Amino acid sequence: MKNPALIIFLGLTLGGMPLFAQESYILKLQPQPGAEYHFQTMIKTQVNSSNGELSMSTQMEHGLSSQVKAVSDAAITLMEKIENIKGNAKSMGVDINFDTDKPTEGNPTMMGQLSQVVGKSVTSQIKPNGVFISGEPLGAGLIGGSDTGADFRTISGNARFPADSVKIGESWTVIDTIINQGMLTVATTIWTFKAIEDDLAVLVSSGQGTIAGSPLTAPEAKINGTLIAEGFSKVELKTGVAREAANKIKAQMEMDYQGNKQNMTSETESVSRMVK
Repeated sequence: MKNPALIIFLGLTLGGMPLFAQESYILKLQPQPGAEYHFQTMIKTQVNSSNGELSMSTQMEHGLSSQVKAVSDAAITLMEKIENIKGNAKSMGVDINFDTDKPTEGNPTMMGQLSQVVGKSVTSQIKPNGVFISGEPLGAGLIGGSDTGADFRTISGNARFPADSVKIGESWTVIDTIINQGMLTVATTIWTFKAIEDDLAVLVSSGQGTIAGSPLTAPEAKINGTLIAEGFSKVELKTGVAREAANKIKAQMEMDYQGNKQNMTSETESVSRMVK
């Protein structure tokens, strides 16, 4: 004879299983109008040529403020400002230090460039999924800075959010096309909703892409290459604003300059954190 208590227990357990189905989340940038955020970002870059003729490294830290001016289903309007920049650049035996909090110190040429950027407010718009729409780039005028608006934004931790709701463990693919200093980069990135930590969604990314073009500083040169990237972003579930993000990009390139070919490698690491 079957145990009736066991049958009832199994029925309740199996019948209740849908109640424990994994929850889906809508991830998107949706801060409150008037909110203001501050971030501290560090970027390190190392470039080396195969023949040893070129070696360059930079380390730069900057403070950034992002004020939310308007929010709609189509766009978030931001007013952003770089508050300070400091760092170091080394190339072929030349060592340059710079710190905008100490304007009379450091390399005069570099300090002159930085003074055109620090404290300047720029307005930009991005979609709730993190894709840039329009606006002047923050790094315009800086060596290595973007000369186009098609870039990433610190407020979202450089994340690209999916169109539909997602569950923990699910992934989505994003293709970004970026033009910077005459170089075209096309990158395919797989984003994964890894976990929830307190009120934060943990997103991890891995991707690869291609690089092609002629640098603005050397228009006679032709560069082709490939890259791989990995990173993470911890964003607020409620607003989509990033509390912390990191990214690492490794690239291998070939430069053809007037018939002379040279192989180069570069590695860039960036880390940003929200500060009070």
